Amino acid sequence: MVFKNGVTLQGMHYLIHEPLFDIMEPAFNAYGVEMVVTCTLGGEHSKRSYHPFGLAVDLRRRHLTDEKAVELAGELKRELREHDNRFDVVLERDHFHVELDIRRPHRRRPPMGRRYRPDFMGPPEDLSEWEEGWEIGGEEGGSS
Repeated sequence: MVFKNGVTLQGMHYLIHEPLFDIMEPAFNAYGVEMVVTCTLGGEHSKRSYHPFGLAVDLRRRHLTDEKAVELAGELKRELREHDNRFDVVLERDHFHVELDIRRPHRRRPPMGRRYRPDFMGPPEDLSEWEEGWEIGGEEGGSS
């Protein structure tokens, strides 16, 4: 990973760090291109931009064909949204814009390997066995 002169991660939101190193950089490397971060907090952006809050980064795309850039943007979006559904990736004319929209509701994803459990079909019809051991507040020593 390379940072354009004057660009730094200092002041970036902690929720951006892990995906930057663990998802975005390996995705660029898979295309044989070094990831270049061209903007974090600085630069001129719209009023609704997430850059001033450390929730957006711009990544150079000049070393990718348009076809490869579209492909990589789709991969980034898919992988980032698996990590956190609030990520968005926009393919601009000369860069990828990646942002974390913290205004959107966050869906927690189950740990890997637990997404699909065909053996679990919900609670049993007879809830007496399922509820055994549960105490309702105020009953049998439960808090009130």
